[in-house]
Amino acid sequence: MTAISHSLCRLVLAAGCLGVPALAAQPVVRGIADLASYSTQLAPGTLVSVFGVNFAAAATSAAEVPLPPSLGGVSLEIRDGIHSVNAPLFYVSPTQIN
Repeated sequence: MTAISHSLCRLVLAAGCLGVPALAAQPVVRGIADLASYSTQLAPGTLVSVFGVNFAAAATSAAEVPLPPSLGGVSLEIRDGIHSVNAPLFYVSPTQIN
């Protein structure tokens, strides 16, 4: 399991366990933005996109609601400095998480 920290979130990649293929390179977060406007100003409840490389082995979309806290071996923990919550995920790919 790999954990990558950013000022707003902690990305946990479970690649290599439970049948999820191991990733060859370390994941890198390059940016986090509002999903609709791509603004870096985020408010509570905002849908976000995380951009970078080496997040997942392949693109995967959630197939049902409620959205899962883990998708394709990837989970995303959102922090506000005091609290944290596992974000529900609807899409992961090698370069993006929504």
